[in-house]
Amino acid sequence: FDFDDNSKAKLFVFFTTWCVPCKAQIPHLNNLYKKYQDQLEIIAVFLEENKDQEMLDFIQENKMAFLATLGENNLVFSKVLNINSVPTMVLFNTKGEKAREYLGMIPEEMLDIDIQKVIM
Repeated sequence: FDFDDNSKAKLFVFFTTWCVPCKAQIPHLNNLYKKYQDQLEIIAVFLEENKDQEMLDFIQENKMAFLATLGENNLVFSKVLNINSVPTMVLFNTKGEKAREYLGMIPEEMLDIDIQKVIM
């Protein structure tokens, strides 16, 4: 992903493989990704170290349609955004400005409304 690419809004989803609400949110995120894929990037940011194969298996098993990042840079990124719990999502507009932050399970309809605001 590229913050200089102003054509798309970004939704970063901070995940772990053991987080039940994270897993439950995947079908909703897949729906939103399919609906807005020309205007929105959804990026799952896994906050686990040294578990790449486990995370890759998780991505396949849960049929994640959107991007995912693995590795130690994810932990740095989470600290920059002050992420302290999962699931946490951070929505950025097309200018790379933070528009909204969500903690816990968020209804798909609410995310949809907020996405529409940042892609207009």
